[in-house]
Amino acid sequence: MAGFHVQDMRRSNKCGLAATCRPHSPPPLELHKVVSYSRYLFSLCTDDCASGHASIQLAKSADETMVLGLIEDVDDKVSSYILSLFQLISLVLLLTPMLTSCTELIHHQDNSSQTGVYTIYPLQERSVYCDMDSEGGHWMVFQRRMDGSLNFYRPWDQYKLGFGNATGEYWLGLDNIHYLTTKQKYELLVTMEDFDGKKVFARYTSFKVDAECDGYRIHVSGFIDGGAGDALTYHDGQKFSTFDKDQDSWPGNCARSFLGAFWYNTCFNANPNGIYRWGADKTLFAVGVEWSQWKGYDYSLKSISMMIRPVQ
Repeated sequence: MAGFHVQDMRRSNKCGLAATCRPHSPPPLELHKVVSYSRYLFSLCTDDCASGHASIQLAKSADETMVLGLIEDVDDKVSSYILSLFQLISLVLLLTPMLTSCTELIHHQDNSSQTGVYTIYPLQERSVYCDMDSEGGHWMVFQRRMDGSLNFYRPWDQYKLGFGNATGEYWLGLDNIHYLTTKQKYELLVTMEDFDGKKVFARYTSFKVDAECDGYRIHVSGFIDGGAGDALTYHDGQKFSTFDKDQDSWPGNCARSFLGAFWYNTCFNANPNGIYRWGADKTLFAVGVEWSQWKGYDYSLKSISMMIRPVQ
């Protein structure tokens, strides 16, 4: 066990600071003060514009030079207040922390109790499916299979960046998963359903994915059984593999042999990114959307979702 930790430290050094460290977010602005200041600027503009308009009305009987001077004065004040408001809005957009999880939605949006698609900002703007119902809610789904409409047998670069649509089947991307799970401690929930409508889950109290330079190695522990059984502990400590980037612990290529992409060991107890098939089928051994501790290797699930949320 000590040797594992030494090697792990070396891998972290090899990754470098750029892969593991990011600047802290600035403290959140007190938005009620921003709103109050915006209203103050608006009232000043309204008062000055009204005063200027009255002065122009009074000066109509005066010479043309005086009228033009008053108009220019009002224009200057309006431009000044508009610029101040624009700068204030820009400051809010730059300094207000962006949403990075479904848990944060409860503090920012009135409809945050509803399951559905929301926009978050891990490394860049992304739409994600937030499950607000399962096991206390506020889970951010990073992997979702439900109907076989999307091909998950894809190369490394697509698993790195993500693919699909949050309204249906999708993969959030290893870069995003790594960034989120190294920023703070996360837990994992895996929900699944068979073709008879039975639903089960597996929950893990700790989940983390390392940087790309370390192969997006998975760290998962703290299993809690929801009827599915523990299929992921076997994959703990493994690097991510695709058909064009073999990083598993098997002499062959697990991704090519079982038509998927995952944190394969030699090879798997879980293959959620496998080829979508319909239930029990022994035609091809272990080729399908599999969770072997529940249904074995000859049953492809109807649906499966992998989701995370920060540990409070």
